[in-house]
Amino acid sequence: VRIEALDERWAGSLRVGLTALPPGQGPPGPPALPPTLLDLPAPPTWAVTGAEVRHNGTAARHNYGVSLDRLTVGNRLGVRRGADDSMHLVVDGQDMGPAATGVAKNAFVALDLYGRVTAVSIVSAGGGAAGGGGDSPSPSPTPCPSPSDPPALPPGGDGEWGPPTFLGCHGKNILLSNGSRTATRVSSYNQGLVLVGQPLPPGRLFQVQIDALNPQWSSSLALGVTGAPPGRSPLPACAHGLKRPAWILQRRAVFHNARKVTIVAEGPEVGGPSGDPRSRGDVEKADVVD
Repeated sequence: VRIEALDERWAGSLRVGLTALPPGQGPPGPPALPPTLLDLPAPPTWAVTGAEVRHNGTAARHNYGVSLDRLTVGNRLGVRRGADDSMHLVVDGQDMGPAATGVAKNAFVALDLYGRVTAVSIVSAGGGAAGGGGDSPSPSPTPCPSPSDPPALPPGGDGEWGPPTFLGCHGKNILLSNGSRTATRVSSYNQGLVLVGQPLPPGRLFQVQIDALNPQWSSSLALGVTGAPPGRSPLPACAHGLKRPAWILQRRAVFHNARKVTIVAEGPEVGGPSGDPRSRGDVEKADVVD
């Protein structure tokens, strides 16, 4: 389905899942259905609300995929039952992986227009992920390239570097869009690490533009370089945790191999406070500009 309308006066969002309860076979007497998807009676029901998976109304898993509370008008949400009797959610064409296993053979899709979501449209009922054109975000991190075959510097130097893009292997709270040139942190305050796909040539300046801030959080952007090829080790929760060799700058602190080594006494702070309101709050969205 595609989300068509929101009412920002309410909290919460769309809930979706699978149930073994056939349509029209709810409890006797009005109303035939309970107030919410989470209250559906047995037979078994599997539902996702926010980033939580529920089985028969009881929490079975936390921090699943991208929180449904972050979806907005135009986002597409799908549910798929795998051949191995697992339930998968698909957000804007990206499979979030198995949310539940052991799903009943005869399962029906159940959708709850809860909280902010007031209208949806069916856009696909095929056997795979929902299709569609446009440049959809990519919320599901992909495996990093093999460290045995890291990308090489362009033979022509800076002139052949080409437009830089972010890698598909990123922190679990990151959404990539705009041809992987825009990174958005969609949840929490960390797990927002992104890597650039091309090695940085000597003398080359890499820049990003900050597009959105969340004043709910403190601190801000961290930026630096690492000599470790993507895929050598799992990504840490934040840039400060990058292992050797890595140099990261935030505010006036320089971190080398996950340890603070010095303080920069002069010049502007990276991610520090300033009189510009665009610098107040935690960075949630940034674009590659060069």
